[in-house]
Amino acid sequence: MALIKIKSGGVDNTTNLGRRNLIINGAMDVAQRGTSTTGIANGASGIFPSTDRVKFWNQGGGSQQYTHSQSSNVPNTQFRHSTRLECTTADTSLPSAHYSLFRLGLIEAQDCKRIGFGSASAQPLTFSFWCRSSQTGSQDVLLVTHGNIQRNSVKTFTISAANTWQYVTITYPADTDASANISGETDNSMVLSIDIFLTAGATYQGGTAPANGAWDTRSGNSNYRANNTLNIAGAVGRYFEITGAQLEVGNTATPFEHLSFAEDLYSCQRYFETNYDQGVALGTAVGNAQSYGISYRATQGSTNYYSHPFKVPKRATPTVTIYNGVTGATGTWRGSGSADRSITTANNTHSMNILGPSNNDFIRSGFYGADAEL
Repeated sequence: MALIKIKSGGVDNTTNLGRRNLIINGAMDVAQRGTSTTGIANGASGIFPSTDRVKFWNQGGGSQQYTHSQSSNVPNTQFRHSTRLECTTADTSLPSAHYSLFRLGLIEAQDCKRIGFGSASAQPLTFSFWCRSSQTGSQDVLLVTHGNIQRNSVKTFTISAANTWQYVTITYPADTDASANISGETDNSMVLSIDIFLTAGATYQGGTAPANGAWDTRSGNSNYRANNTLNIAGAVGRYFEITGAQLEVGNTATPFEHLSFAEDLYSCQRYFETNYDQGVALGTAVGNAQSYGISYRATQGSTNYYSHPFKVPKRATPTVTIYNGVTGATGTWRGSGSADRSITTANNTHSMNILGPSNNDFIRSGFYGADAEL
């Protein structure tokens, strides 16, 4: 059992509170899909461009483009990586419906029972993080519930010095409204996230947000969610970086909960896994170094198959994409005689059945990505 030692002024920095961070990969170390995606143009909808568990939207029109990457810029020696969004094509006249959105957290219902939202025993939540930007000014950060009805609490922080790391803590009030009963949901759906609108058009600005971060039902109340943004899209080279992201129960920010890389990777693989090496972009042609060595000798009817267990059981039945190790193309693996063979899969949360082309065909260079993200 974790012990908590209280001293004057708050929680003792040396105390091991244990497994308090609701955010997976808050240190931004895991990047299974690759370390950088360039040219992210309007139309990107809920993608994972680089760092695991960091979701991104570039929606609603406009000519802005971004690079989303795992960066080695960090605030201190406690961290190895941050996540960076940088503008590579600017738009100084954003359409009203535009938004560029970072989403962190993506927390399952069954992990939120202790928060108690929707009841008299609801708890406050504190979000702490390190950030750096080329821009100074105010930036809104939303805590959003996605339960029975979508609700949000908006808080604002200020970046006072450009190109300088700063530590931020934000405490969100408990939500006792019965419609916010996320603790009553116990499945694997998403019920909680941190949303950061880094640019936004008029649709999301101009309204009056409830004072002091008071909770509000989202329906019809879009026009105050991004009153304060750093407007990363306004000029080429503008950027925002974040690391050390921690969301915990209570009204006090405790020191960041560092886990081993293996623990973070294992947690991330519940939502996505690949057999590419860490940091290698999906669809990279790496040759025959990664060999499956599957010989299709068993038959089930007229279909040859091979059962491949996932490294970690998935949150839900994943969507599997097949990548050719030699060409990088999707849908095929390299087979006997250096010929490419079409591959399909039949999946469940624990494994995929790889359906092959013909009996006695030896398959090499088989790569995949299995996606069960929220």
